[in-house]
Amino acid sequence: MASKNTLLNDLKIIRKNKKKEEIKQACLEVLFPQQATIKECRLVIEGRFNIKLSNKEFSKWRK
Repeated sequence: MASKNTLLNDLKIIRKNKKKEEIKQACLEVLFPQQATIKECRLVIEGRFNIKLSNKEFSKWRK
């Protein structure tokens, strides 16, 4: 399995391309496999990648 630093670098590249769905998937499946809550994922995205999500935008991700 890839190292956490490699995965975070991949997320940074995805962020630059603004593919938020891919960021969500990477967060849920890689950073917190089987344990992530939507709130944890949102905090990671906002904290590490400086992406602020509106409630409307974030609620779309839950689906």
